[in-house]
Amino acid sequence: MAPSYELYDDEAWDRGEAVFEAMNEKIYNEDFYYEIARFVTKHQKSGSPMKFFPPRNGAFNFYYRIQYSDGHSAIIRFPLPGFFHMDEEKLCAETTIPVPFILHYGMADESPGGLGPFIIMEYIDNSGDIADVLNTPGRPLGEKPVLDPHIDEEKLEYVYRQMADIMLQLSKCDFSRIGSLGMRERSINDDDSDPELSFQRNQAIKSADDCRKKYIARQLFRKLAAEGRIAGDRSPFKLWWDDLRPANVLVDADHRIVGVIDWEFTYAAPVEFTYSPPWWLLLIMPEEWPEGLDDWVSKYEPQLETFIHAMETKEREFIEQGRLDEPQLAYAARKSWAFDGIFWRSLDERFFGKNSSGFMERLKLLPSGQVAAMEAFVERKMEEKRDCTLIDWYAQDAESKLPPGILSLGSTRASGTYTGPAPTTVGQFGERVEKFGMA
Repeated sequence: MAPSYELYDDEAWDRGEAVFEAMNEKIYNEDFYYEIARFVTKHQKSGSPMKFFPPRNGAFNFYYRIQYSDGHSAIIRFPLPGFFHMDEEKLCAETTIPVPFILHYGMADESPGGLGPFIIMEYIDNSGDIADVLNTPGRPLGEKPVLDPHIDEEKLEYVYRQMADIMLQLSKCDFSRIGSLGMRERSINDDDSDPELSFQRNQAIKSADDCRKKYIARQLFRKLAAEGRIAGDRSPFKLWWDDLRPANVLVDADHRIVGVIDWEFTYAAPVEFTYSPPWWLLLIMPEEWPEGLDDWVSKYEPQLETFIHAMETKEREFIEQGRLDEPQLAYAARKSWAFDGIFWRSLDERFFGKNSSGFMERLKLLPSGQVAAMEAFVERKMEEKRDCTLIDWYAQDAESKLPPGILSLGSTRASGTYTGPAPTTVGQFGERVEKFGMA
């Protein structure tokens, strides 16, 4: 049976598109381009503006590029209105990873045209990104890239070695606490660790039974975390770049990395995140693989072997002393849309034993308070499903409308102490690989 994955909220997505489309007249207004160019030039230290490039969109941002007389370019980037709210949070790390130089940043009240929070940075000349290098030739424009099944192994290893180098450098950045960089303190057991099911109002569930199954899975996963069975709760924590993927790594014509971009989702995370093999080896996420998770696994494993070989080339002496943790643990913890398919396929039986009586049997493993709170949560989600409404999260009183997160229901904060060995380097990618979902 193919595992199910979460759906986006179409109502929220349509609202986001409507908000962005309403701003198109300003965003694509040529007179407004001059205002943008003048604003960026105030923070560009050399050269005169010579060429202005129309705005380009990414998944969550759009940007303008201005080219100067000295040959350099700068860009100013804004979050897509209606889709993403940008925090004043950026990465500063002592590595040799090539990142754009930040010229200036600010909030909406300072931005040209009041477009929103912004960041101005140097533009990095490039010939594309690693996703372009690895993509299947002839794949239609607009479709998500998929690893070329006939790619030259030497070319693939060359790219993988460079990506491994980035991962190794990030793993050297230690933190004494877990959570966001420079923001409020957070715990691995924070109650908003699964915002998608708790706060997505539409299309988060298919039925009351589907809601119960998802509720039980998340409470069981929290139980594992609280008992220290899936991640350590002691430092050092490692710098984790949640958006590490080939599309955010720029290359030159010879496929050499020249820049790494989009660092918003960077934080201090458990070492298990760092030591898990990357999901992006096939370029497409497992929950988006058209043929399902089982087929994704069969295609992923050969590429994992290639990546391990590339990692060994980079840091062979560390490889010999460690192990490579299973990717599904960290992936399920980070990706709420993929959580249910991975939990019931790969994690439930591994941690809680065989179960032939259905998911409701797992209620026996939960505290009585969590069991008692489940039906009220199901009733709330079914009501949201029927009403099909949205909350304006940009409104001043939005926080007062926030319902309780699923992990805060029916229990006090659990505490668990992890007593296993603390790894010291990402070199603990090991020779013995437990394959995705095969343990």
